[in-house]
Amino acid sequence: MALVVHRRKSKMNQPYSQAEQYINNIQKFAKKNTLSHTRMYLQALGIEEETFAGRIIHVAGTNGKGSVCNYLTNLLLAEGFHVGTFISPHLVHMRERIRLDNRMIPEAEFVAAYEAVRQVIDAHAGQEAWYHPTFFEFLFLMAMYVYKEKMPDYLVLETGLGGRLDATNVFSKPTLTIITEIGLDHCQYLGDTREKIAAEKAGIIQESVPLIYVRRDTETEKVLLNKAKEKKAEAFAVDKSLFMETNITDKGIDFSYKSRYYNTISFHLSTCARYQMENAATALLALEHLLPKEKVQPSVMQQAVAESIWEGRMEEIADRVYLDGAHNADGIEAFLDSVRHLPVKGERILVFSVVNDKAYTEMIHELVSARLFTTYMIAGIHDARGVDDRQLRDIFTKYSAEQVYDFADAPAAFSAALSRKKPEDAVFIAGSLYLAGEIKACLEETKGGKNDQL
Repeated sequence: MALVVHRRKSKMNQPYSQAEQYINNIQKFAKKNTLSHTRMYLQALGIEEETFAGRIIHVAGTNGKGSVCNYLTNLLLAEGFHVGTFISPHLVHMRERIRLDNRMIPEAEFVAAYEAVRQVIDAHAGQEAWYHPTFFEFLFLMAMYVYKEKMPDYLVLETGLGGRLDATNVFSKPTLTIITEIGLDHCQYLGDTREKIAAEKAGIIQESVPLIYVRRDTETEKVLLNKAKEKKAEAFAVDKSLFMETNITDKGIDFSYKSRYYNTISFHLSTCARYQMENAATALLALEHLLPKEKVQPSVMQQAVAESIWEGRMEEIADRVYLDGAHNADGIEAFLDSVRHLPVKGERILVFSVVNDKAYTEMIHELVSARLFTTYMIAGIHDARGVDDRQLRDIFTKYSAEQVYDFADAPAAFSAALSRKKPEDAVFIAGSLYLAGEIKACLEETKGGKNDQL
């Protein structure tokens, strides 16, 4: 039986719909601005460097930064703090990017922030120094307006691209900086080596502000440590000496974490994504640098980590149906590591798509070489950057003798995968956050309507 998508009328109110439409159209005409321009807009919104003094935690990296933001947000919430979290990209709703206490803001607050930013833009229209904010910058300005009104105890800010020139890097005095795993992605903007990309990410390291970073290789670590030394910033590494897997099932992972306060603490992750051990450990180390020992309780940390779910990261969206946002070579490698350790008695079916600014031939070769999947369902995605499903099919068939099918869109590919799946089989979805978003949107539309497959 095919997946039935019930098309429902949008519940969005008109002002929200208009705001979302305007922001989506920004990408067609705006160009990247300097941090000085971002500061001008923030000041016009009543936001200065001191407005969020002692509150900002700045997170950069290639993979894992969204997950670290999520774990750290939940840990701070469990300790009794109010937290604002700015992330990107979103999967389904634009409001996902601007969060208060890990919930996306209501439509009314989104519209109010949008109107505040628009007023500043309109007031300076035509003035040479006031360039129109980009899509990302506009949403960042909106987020800062919301946080100025609400003034949470902490602000967890995820960079959009890079770090040094990212709009989120406008504040020079965060309370902590975090740099997650660094890999080859967005090479056309950040550089064609890990060292060059690391230099861009290291741009968030600020004078005398502690740095938590993921240690993967000596080349990128050297870049980060040199910048930290230059900025007199104390640096603390996250590597495999800090955490160890103790048990894994298809529903979760048990691991131990070497606390700086309490020796070894046991944790449970409500995910089968092995890479989340590193991300959770990064957030735990960050928390232990933010708070003194007397305010950090192991039982509180354990509960916060166990209850943390990050959508689109090896998320089990139905029984033995896993959605992962892996969208570059390093992300695919981490995804495959999780798939390899997940107990599956039957076949593994992969739904895949990708956008054209990724090294998708390398990603496909990596997937096929793993010899984990028996069937590939290739999906077209509704984005201008989406790679044609037939082109992807041809690459898969070049490397694989397994069954490869192509479909015009994500719902069709997803339906075909579910139709093929037997109880002992598992379905995996990976390759693009756009694909993950389209699958999540499909699932939202089926809520309230019976779907025998799900």
